[in-house]
Amino acid sequence: HAPFYGFVFEVNEHTLIPRPETKELVNLITRQEKYRKRAQVLDIGTGSGCIAISLAKKIPYAKVESMDISTEALAVAQRNAEKLDANVVFTRGDILNWCKWEGESKSYDVIVSNPPYITPMEKLEMSNQVLDHEPHSALFVEESDPLIFYREIAAFAAQHLAPDGVL
Repeated sequence: HAPFYGFVFEVNEHTLIPRPETKELVNLITRQEKYRKRAQVLDIGTGSGCIAISLAKKIPYAKVESMDISTEALAVAQRNAEKLDANVVFTRGDILNWCKWEGESKSYDVIVSNPPYITPMEKLEMSNQVLDHEPHSALFVEESDPLIFYREIAAFAAQHLAPDGVL
């Protein structure tokens, strides 16, 4: 279990352990969104669900969706949402193939993600606690294309972000 944003989340080998920097991201979104009357939010690569669930709890009028490629991570996120009484819709999807994802026809006011960005060369500098206990698919990208997830998320947002939306 790991604390995050005033809540306690189940984490396991299928999810990342929430980082303090991620709390800053949630703070930024909640500050920006407090003036809206509605918000359709999408969390891409949800893992434990800590971002989506925290946003659902802190922005009560928001409709929060969350996607991940890992069915095991989605199961953890669903348990966290149930335990914390958060209204989040979880779906399986691969942002690298977003044209095939069932949610791809919607428009979102907020799209948020903490995607993989670490190259294999950087493994040498990482703690064994991270390397041994967190899913490599949520951490690492190919050395030759470290921005692949950012590029695909930006392409998705170009098609599905509301006119006054934020990425």
